[in-house]
Amino acid sequence: MGKITIGLILLLCWAIRSLDSAAAAAKPRVVIAHAAMNFRVAPLWVAQDQGFFAKYGIEPEVIYMCGGPTLVSGMLSGDIQIGWTAADC
Repeated sequence: MGKITIGLILLLCWAIRSLDSAAAAAKPRVVIAHAAMNFRVAPLWVAQDQGFFAKYGIEPEVIYMCGGPTLVSGMLSGDIQIGWTAADC
């Protein structure tokens, strides 16, 4: 009886560990919104094209939003994690 219990505990520990490693392997998804289409946003596009986000295990979704107030409301709702605002649209 004791060997079966120890075996089940070891099996459970192995299963939990494999689940944790699978979750750790998934890249975090980050929504990055910008409110301008000009040279000031170029570093963001270059970082995405050069693979800097992937290098550090981040899966970015870069989206354009026309207008800073819309972008800020998206951040307040939690749908956008990083916002890059500007005065022009």
